[in-house]
Amino acid sequence: MGQEALRGTLIKQGTVIEKALKELGAQGQGLKQLTLSVDDQLTPEVRAALRHIIHLRNAAAHDADFSVDTQNRAKLEQNLALVTRYFAQSPRKMRASRKNSQPKKRRGSRLTLFFRLFFIGLVLMVGYLLFPGN
Repeated sequence: MGQEALRGTLIKQGTVIEKALKELGAQGQGLKQLTLSVDDQLTPEVRAALRHIIHLRNAAAHDADFSVDTQNRAKLEQNLALVTRYFAQSPRKMRASRKNSQPKKRRGSRLTLFFRLFFIGLVLMVGYLLFPGN
């Protein structure tokens, strides 16, 4: 594959990845912002792969003298395969990971706080009554 074909592939794959990130709930403009907005939902391997893809995609889109050596091309192919497999997971798994990434809000936390503060106040009042100051 020539450099121009690779440039086209990178830009096309970038668009596909952007769409997948938006389906995951990503917000922002551009591949980097979208990736950063769902960073906590991605595995470390996928984050690293996306950083490499974003770097090369931006170079392909903005540098007139864009070229990729053999080593980076092999790494790019591995990273594209990794990211493609990740986003090919069933939507249920991706929704579950998004759901679990949010901290759970405990029910009745205001009520619990009220009782704790009430108990502390009660202990202080009993203390003043039992041990009056001079």
